Amino acid sequence: MRWRTVLLAWVVALLAVVAWAALEVVVSSGTVPVAPLVWQPPAADSVDRIEINRGRGEPLVFERTGPAWRQTKPIAVQVEPMAIRQLIDAALGLQSEGGVDFTGSDEARALGLAEGAPEVLFRAGSKEFRFALGHRISAGRAWVRMNGEPGAHRTMAALHELALSADERQWRRRALFERADVDADRVSVEALDARSDKRIALEVVRDGSVWRMERPVRTRADQEGVLRLLEALGGAAVTGFVVDNPESVAAFGLDNPVAAIEVESTQRTVNNGVVSSQKRIEGVLLGTQLLTGSPDRFAMIRGLNSVLELDGPTIASLLPDLSQLIDARASGVAVADVTGMQVVMANGKEIKLGRKGESWLLESSWVPMPQPRELPSDIPNRLLEKLCTAKASGFELGSAPEKLLMATVTLLGLDSKPAATLRISHEEIPGGKWAIDAGDGLLRVFDPQWGESLERLLAH
Repeated sequence: MRWRTVLLAWVVALLAVVAWAALEVVVSSGTVPVAPLVWQPPAADSVDRIEINRGRGEPLVFERTGPAWRQTKPIAVQVEPMAIRQLIDAALGLQSEGGVDFTGSDEARALGLAEGAPEVLFRAGSKEFRFALGHRISAGRAWVRMNGEPGAHRTMAALHELALSADERQWRRRALFERADVDADRVSVEALDARSDKRIALEVVRDGSVWRMERPVRTRADQEGVLRLLEALGGAAVTGFVVDNPESVAAFGLDNPVAAIEVESTQRTVNNGVVSSQKRIEGVLLGTQLLTGSPDRFAMIRGLNSVLELDGPTIASLLPDLSQLIDARASGVAVADVTGMQVVMANGKEIKLGRKGESWLLESSWVPMPQPRELPSDIPNRLLEKLCTAKASGFELGSAPEKLLMATVTLLGLDSKPAATLRISHEEIPGGKWAIDAGDGLLRVFDPQWGESLERLLAH
């Protein structure tokens, strides 16, 4: 009995193979040489809408605005331009390896091309190109019907693979920001401080070619630090896709996010020779941890109703250290642009220095002097280096106590006008630190050795 069952199974399998082979012979009796499908494909860059109907669920709809593609249905999400281009190229590259004409629905059904079959539609302006995707057959081939024509082509199954087989999330763009680059005009980060339970805001804004900090204090920004931040934001990518169209985002901590990151940019377009500009703001919200103690968190791109997963390193790149974005130099003046210095002691005594070529002259002092005299250049040069290039070891908001003020130094620029005024304070304790206030509400704190050059100057 068992042998009879095994034999029957083999017979059924053999008949299935023979029937499938016979079907291929019947429907491909009109074989023609390999050639492009009989249609006039549009230029790839002219395609502006794609619809994929897989025969299950809602169709996937992709639309192009300018150079950017977005999925608009069943959910609005960003998409990878390269993935869309691969889909278009697969359609443009289809070649017919043989064809069959049919008139009845039974023949169409045998090829998997009856009404309701999966299809892909490409629109280029007012023209539409519709591909019905039929059954796959041997050797990586499949049946394709073009624009409802009364027949089908046997082609490679490349379009089937991309449109029907792959996970639909393959289209989604994993980058969190599209324009975190040289086009960015502003970056802001608001994050909840776990220690104080208060929100801390950080904001840098581009002014021409220079970045400045607006929050938490208006001061000079570290240009390289901002560029590193933009590079990190531009490279930040989604770790995983959690759920689309959630009933509530509260379960993911996104109703009251622990952090919000924004990148504002200017998008410029040219139409008939006229350049127009439009502000664009991209935002990412950070929610709760995936697991207690895990650095990974739920996230959401503002304006897209899809919950994402971000890993620890990505989150760290989105939340920069404030100290890395502040220009740590005491002043933003270049050494070569300084033509003189005025130093006023806390007790009112004053000295003035002028630069003459490579030399420095002591032009006036509280000590009577008949005429300017030359100073050893290493003393003012060393002080100038400390004021223009040395970087602080720390920062404090506010101003130093008035009793710690030691001197006010004004740097004179090329026009002999003040380029920067710096209030210098010193802790009157052994190993006391130095602090410089440039008038921006921020103290730049320097190590005890910083003030040696200033003390040497005042000794003259």
